[in-house]
Amino acid sequence: MGHNQTSCSQADVLVIPPDGLCGWHCLVASRDVQGFLAVERTSLGYAKAVDRLRLETHLARTLCKETCDLALERSPHQQEAIERVRCQEFFAMEDLAWIADALQISVRASCDPEAPMHFHRGV
Repeated sequence: MGHNQTSCSQADVLVIPPDGLCGWHCLVASRDVQGFLAVERTSLGYAKAVDRLRLETHLARTLCKETCDLALERSPHQQEAIERVRCQEFFAMEDLAWIADALQISVRASCDPEAPMHFHRGV
């Protein structure tokens, strides 16, 4: 499970679906930024094609589970946080350290201050 060395320029703004899996969607999209940008999306970032939407949701959930499994091996002292994320599928900024460690990646993240107000569960 490796990440391609694809980078985002200042002009690339990724609108990520606000479905509670947004952090995982970001990590999945980071594997292929240009591919993510090529998909036709709604204004909220959901893929318009139902099959693509299902695939992206599956990939985000799978990455969550796999990352939590890896994190339990690498960071057992974070078990409570890892189990919370595994259960809720949502992660907070403070979880990024153990997530990045589990995935062996470097992460620089920011969150739009309005994001919590626009959280939608489900599609």
